[in-house]
Amino acid sequence: DGTVHETRDRKRGDRAITHYTVVGRSEKRLTLLRVKLETGRKHQIRVHLASRGWPICGDALYHPRHAECPRLMLAATTLELTHPTTQTPLKFEIPIPDVLRGFFGTSQ
Repeated sequence: DGTVHETRDRKRGDRAITHYTVVGRSEKRLTLLRVKLETGRKHQIRVHLASRGWPICGDALYHPRHAECPRLMLAATTLELTHPTTQTPLKFEIPIPDVLRGFFGTSQ
């Protein structure tokens, strides 16, 4: 399990924390991660992983040389939130898209 905190200057920028766990590895030397956000900043996952030297496959903005992927290999599969009026916890889940499972050869 890992945590990434990214900023060049601690006095500037907004707090952004990303947790990750390795789920699997492909024969193409690519790694499938499960990522959980504590915060929700624009491009947070993409920026944090690219800054560690682990850009997301197919990410034309943060890793334009990585063209072997059919698309940006990033998908939200779980969304958890608290209803703003009732304060009821809500959780929505979908399976990993087929293109990601096929690319990484995993059923997870």
